[in-house]
Amino acid sequence: MKLFNKHMEPRCEYCRHGEAISEGESIVCLHVGISSPSDSCRRFVYDPTRRRPEPPARFTPGSYSEEDFTL
Repeated sequence: MKLFNKHMEPRCEYCRHGEAISEGESIVCLHVGISSPSDSCRRFVYDPTRRRPEPPARFTPGSYSEEDFTL
């Protein structure tokens, strides 16, 4: 999924009108009030600077074999 996708699923955690409080457990919205980060409303406006990408996958030694790297 791209960071600037025009068809983004609406979520309060990356809406322009919301601000995170209590370490991301709740969002204070200018229009709705306090809500969950996964909620949304009809006034959703996507702000890509509020979106946190998922961390990259971690490599664990020993999880791959020599056969995984041969053609």
